[in-house]
Amino acid sequence: VLRAALDAMYSVTRGNWYAEDDAIPTLTTLKAQGYRLGMISNASDDANVQYQVDQWGLRPYFDFVITSAACGIRKPHPRIFQIALDYFKIQPEQAVMIGDTLSADVLGANQLGIYSIWITRRAELPPDGALDIQPQAIITNLKDLPVLLESIQPNC
Repeated sequence: VLRAALDAMYSVTRGNWYAEDDAIPTLTTLKAQGYRLGMISNASDDANVQYQVDQWGLRPYFDFVITSAACGIRKPHPRIFQIALDYFKIQPEQAVMIGDTLSADVLGANQLGIYSIWITRRAELPPDGALDIQPQAIITNLKDLPVLLESIQPNC
């Protein structure tokens, strides 16, 4: 019954979700450059996230998609990031986290020593622009990501 109710609710809200215009071109470039990609989401419904990933044609670009709903851990808890590191069999200093939420994405990455990139396309700045949580880099659009990653390549 709960699954049916969630499906009914998300069938209404799914029209508000979309892939950004620069998502597929950027993901295509990153895959062509040999990057392995994973997605970590704090979403509370795994089925809906998996549906959206398929709906927008994102699945081929990601080696895995993990949600808080599926693993029971939310960002910024280090364990959800460690799951991704373990999947790729890499150390934190070999990884990069790109996220739009300072308190979840950037903080979580920083706790483990993962290079953090804050994408500010839709982000709300803290009052007076004061950032208590500092990313290693800031971008405004995904299309800026490949050039940034090339500049930090020796560390990844």
